Amino acid sequence: KVILKKKKKLLLLQKKEWTWDESKMLVMQDPIYRIFYVSHDSQDLKIFSYIARDGASNIFRCNVFKSKKKSQAMRIVRTVGQAFEVCHKLSLQHTQQNADGQEDGESERNSSSSGDP
Repeated sequence: KVILKKKKKLLLLQKKEWTWDESKMLVMQDPIYRIFYVSHDSQDLKIFSYIARDGASNIFRCNVFKSKKKSQAMRIVRTVGQAFEVCHKLSLQHTQQNADGQEDGESERNSSSSGDP
């Protein structure tokens, strides 16, 4: 699950009233399995984007963000890329375990149906 979040921060105005700084709130939230692509802009390294499938409509959506520092954008892209790798490895392990389980089940059926005591 990838959550892009900004810290909530209250600002004190001149009249001593508190207000929410909307630039510090949750911006976007998508589970990692719905994200298909992530990258930073080659011209402006502060800009990064990702493509995700919307859970309700099944439509692909491209989300583009600009960070204050290029290091932030690059770190986000790298982190999501690493999450992709982990998910892919887990998926391969799960597939292999299922295949091994099916092979074990087939060999048990074959030995019991052969009629040999």
